[in-house]
Amino acid sequence: MVVNDRIFNTGSPYNVPAGQGSANLDKLIAHYERKNAEEENRKVRIMREGGPKEPDPNVIVRRGTY
Repeated sequence: MVVNDRIFNTGSPYNVPAGQGSANLDKLIAHYERKNAEEENRKVRIMREGGPKEPDPNVIVRRGTY
């Protein structure tokens, strides 16, 4: 009986140690760095203007609704 050893040596795509995957995360990292910089710039602008004048409609705040 001949066993195809490629079947047994493929490995699980779900059991990959951290940092050993084949995915390139450079675009993802750049995306979130850009979003973080935009948010920080928005916060600085608000502080320079003397604080928020009205609630930001893009921010959802839920209090006590878990």
